[in-house]
Amino acid sequence: DLAVLGAALTGVLGDVAYMLVKDGEGATKVIHINVAGARDDADAELAARTVGHSQLVKTAMYGRDANWGRIVAALGRSGATFNPAAVIVSLCGVELFRGGQPTNLDFDALLKEPLAGRDIVVNIMLGNGSGSYRLLASDLTHDYISCNADYRS
Repeated sequence: DLAVLGAALTGVLGDVAYMLVKDGEGATKVIHINVAGARDDADAELAARTVGHSQLVKTAMYGRDANWGRIVAALGRSGATFNPAAVIVSLCGVELFRGGQPTNLDFDALLKEPLAGRDIVVNIMLGNGSGSYRLLASDLTHDYISCNADYRS
């Protein structure tokens, strides 16, 4: 059955993608970026890739910093179409940003333990449609810089 094969292949490829990110040079975290509510899948991909490739987001995750501003700034420069007042950003299940402003929570206390873990989940709702995209990214660490600065290829 083609559907069963497709599901199995998607599962295996997802596992391989996770292992590649987890085993990245100097990586200590895998950032699971889930964008939903985009105008279309292409806009969701733009948003996810911009957040996942942001050096500021990557270093915040390494530093265990619930820095919603870096995530929202990346969304803003992504090129995706959305209303900033409709955006919701959650980190490890804790809602950080809604209605164009940060939520009134003690992020540091709520996220101390989750941000110390290997897997960090960033959920972004753009509130602009049914488009979605998932992206895995790694953090950016001192070890990554050392690994890539200390040799010549």
